[in-house]
Amino acid sequence: VMTKKLKFSPGIYATYMDTVISTSNDLISRKCFALPKMMLLPKILSLKPLLLIQVFPIILVVDSIKSAVLAKITMKTEELSKEKKEIETIRSQVEQFDIKSSHVLQKSGHGSLEFTKLRWIELTDKIQKKHTAREILKMVGRYLRALYWLDILSPMVECALAEMIAYGNIISAEIMLYSRAMQDAVDFLLMRSRAEAELSSLNTAIANLQEYVVTWDESRTRATTQCSIHKNKVLSINNLAYTS
Repeated sequence: VMTKKLKFSPGIYATYMDTVISTSNDLISRKCFALPKMMLLPKILSLKPLLLIQVFPIILVVDSIKSAVLAKITMKTEELSKEKKEIETIRSQVEQFDIKSSHVLQKSGHGSLEFTKLRWIELTDKIQKKHTAREILKMVGRYLRALYWLDILSPMVECALAEMIAYGNIISAEIMLYSRAMQDAVDFLLMRSRAEAELSSLNTAIANLQEYVVTWDESRTRATTQCSIHKNKVLSINNLAYTS
């Protein structure tokens, strides 16, 4: 009874649970790992405050625009993933029913087999279209992230560090360290917008798991027939009726 009310198969809900745990762990561990490098930021500010005041606002504005675009792409990607999984669940139920009723289909003639074939093809075609659209959006998102990282963020940070080297504030051996410190600072300031893709996946997984919990609770509290056994070993079942 419970399985019929679910949008997805139990295996997909297990995948959602794994997504919640792994995504939460990745977000927390990544921020904790960045904290030691961010402790160098006050020293950078003291060495060249005007330079960082000029560079940081530009980085924050460009990063916000990038994050907003990626958020739209991610939301659409999650929507396509959900629709794909719903269709996959329907196809699985249709396949199980058709296989179970195969002897009936064979006796019904060629028309019924052709109808079953077309139904399977239609569902598979819908799944492939959703999958293709989702993968294209993912590829666009990866391209935008790489473009932003390689051609915008890294050059701006490197230019700021190059000026600090020219003034003798830091040495060349410290470039990588201070570069990571500045990038982690930007990542911390724009934590929510940068993690929009992961948070969107997390919210989708939590929403689907909440639906699963509600369905589970309803199945456990559904009305049941009460029965009892008397001392004279007579079985008594209340509120039970037969209909023709």
